[in-house]
Amino acid sequence: MSNYRIEKENKIINENHVESFVQKFNGKKEGASPHIHLAVEILHIVSGEFRIFVDDIPYQVSAGETLLIRSNATHWIYALSEEPSSYYVIKFTPDFLMEMANREGSSSYLLSMALLNNQAKTHWSKEESVGIAQACDRLFREKEQQSYGSDIAIKICVAEINLTLLRDIEADAPPKDAGNENLVRRVYDAIVYINQHYAEEITAEDCSSHVFLSYSYFSRSFKRITGKTFKDYLTLTRINQAEKALVSTKLPITEIAAACGFNNISYFSAIYKKIKGVSPSTARELKQSCN
Repeated sequence: MSNYRIEKENKIINENHVESFVQKFNGKKEGASPHIHLAVEILHIVSGEFRIFVDDIPYQVSAGETLLIRSNATHWIYALSEEPSSYYVIKFTPDFLMEMANREGSSSYLLSMALLNNQAKTHWSKEESVGIAQACDRLFREKEQQSYGSDIAIKICVAEINLTLLRDIEADAPPKDAGNENLVRRVYDAIVYINQHYAEEITAEDCSSHVFLSYSYFSRSFKRITGKTFKDYLTLTRINQAEKALVSTKLPITEIAAACGFNNISYFSAIYKKIKGVSPSTARELKQSCN
């Protein structure tokens, strides 16, 4: 789904790192158009049934269930119910997790909740969401009542929901090696390095050296933890950055490709279409047709 809008974070989430609201729809086929944003988003369905696409993967989510949408994932939503339906929306920036956790834990939490990982758990059933539902109800009561200390209470509720999701993700993940926290932190540091230097001619050797791991151990560990090889992750990062530029700027496609680390425009166009399903020029045309 290349035809989407980039949603800028608003003042509330920029200042507080947390935003929450209730989204309501009046009937079938209403919904949210394709969009993408930095914030992590948790949807807890209050009533009705929805089909939600996250990076083109469809999920059918009903009342009482929960869906986690990780940072920078393209997603869109439409209602399946004839009757009015609604869901809670809780959005938070990656900084929200970083502020609560120590350095050893924060990298692991970010990998689980915020960064690209198609293998990690995304959908929670009604039975699994009981505690999440209770925390959501408390959060929105606090928001409505605006009692003394409600701002703190709201963040506590968001932290409780995060903790529930993180523990479920951890329990659902493959067994970890001894000393894994240190390894996860290094892989996280490598991902930060990729996001900072994706426009440059970086290699897995550069990255492994940056995080003080041998090339072979780094390559195996990176794929095991992220679900992607270094090359695939770097390419996807470059394509995602290019996609943002295509739909949000008027820069020439050749300039965008070069700025995102692609020296060959033909290769850029081919790999873009392979990953996104349409050519770069078509992605831009689709965006312009919606404006």
